[in-house]
Amino acid sequence: MSQPPDDHIKALWQGQETETPIMTLQAVRALARNHSNHQRDILTLVAGLAAAMVVPITWAAWRAPNNAIRIGELLDLVGVGWMLWRVRDYWPERMPGAEASVGALIDFHLSQLTRRRFSYRDALINGGPLIAGTVMILYGLHRAIPKAGLEKFAPIFGLLVVWAVLFLVVKRRGERRLQEQIEEVKALRGG
Repeated sequence: MSQPPDDHIKALWQGQETETPIMTLQAVRALARNHSNHQRDILTLVAGLAAAMVVPITWAAWRAPNNAIRIGELLDLVGVGWMLWRVRDYWPERMPGAEASVGALIDFHLSQLTRRRFSYRDALINGGPLIAGTVMILYGLHRAIPKAGLEKFAPIFGLLVVWAVLFLVVKRRGERRLQEQIEEVKALRGG
């Protein structure tokens, strides 16, 4: 006995293999290139902002009313130099040549995404000298104005807390987005 026409079509449709869309070589290369260019632009901006801070920090160290503030400012200068040095660890690598296969480009892009992971330990290592400099500056300010109680420094502590909370929020959001990108690229690779 034959099946009704609707069941035949349904059986034929359900029996077909699903298509797995495969990105072309040019599309994968464009995806990896765009990511590398974006990462390079961000790191160039960070390096430019850090370098721009050298002049005001140096001026503040020169004009500091006491040695504790001066030491704090110099620690901040060391922190800026350290951050500039650490930028190189996150600088994108050179794209594979024109002869690279789709698989090689996907693996390259996945490695670039994985390198972008940034832990709290990294944040403390990168920002350590700046944190130490800020603490030393606050100590120097307290010594320069001994009559001022801690309540006079409350706005500074408040800004530091706001900065820390914003850092955590932005970092968590960035981690989620980065993990989504890694999963998408792994899906392209097939695993």
